[in-house]
Amino acid sequence: DSPWMASVEPTANPEGRVQWTPASYDPIAAKWLVSAVAPWQMDGVWAGSVGHDLVIDVLLQNHRQALPLAEQELLVFDRDGLLIASTLHAERIAKAGGKLTIKDLDDARSLAALTVVTAHSDGAAHVDDAGDLVLIGRITGPGWTTVTLAPTRQLTATVSQQFSYLRW
Repeated sequence: DSPWMASVEPTANPEGRVQWTPASYDPIAAKWLVSAVAPWQMDGVWAGSVGHDLVIDVLLQNHRQALPLAEQELLVFDRDGLLIASTLHAERIAKAGGKLTIKDLDDARSLAALTVVTAHSDGAAHVDDAGDLVLIGRITGPGWTTVTLAPTRQLTATVSQQFSYLRW
């Protein structure tokens, strides 16, 4: 069975809740995606699943537009530590077939941020030793944690530029 079907079968999901699939590659769309899937019933009997796909490239693109800093990074991982999306590690996620975990990461910037995540709660912001503002968010539905790394020097420059016209 496919993840979008098996996860909502009555034996696997007796409560009938929306389930999220792991990241997977869609060969038709040629894109990595995750899906929110719900059981579908006909006349009160389970008849299959209905879902909606979230293309990971679109998630990353929207993040870049929301926080347009050249050196900002985004990590999204599930409660098991599986990376769902990353601006820095997208190629590694693809090469690992969507099975790259945060334990597999070896770059100092990501590891420093993950140390901050374990010490702080939802919505926390913290400047780490590398000078990154680490923003932590939790998405309860799929059980994801988002971590945004934003260099404080770029944030300061952006804010200063916006108010530069006020200087005499």
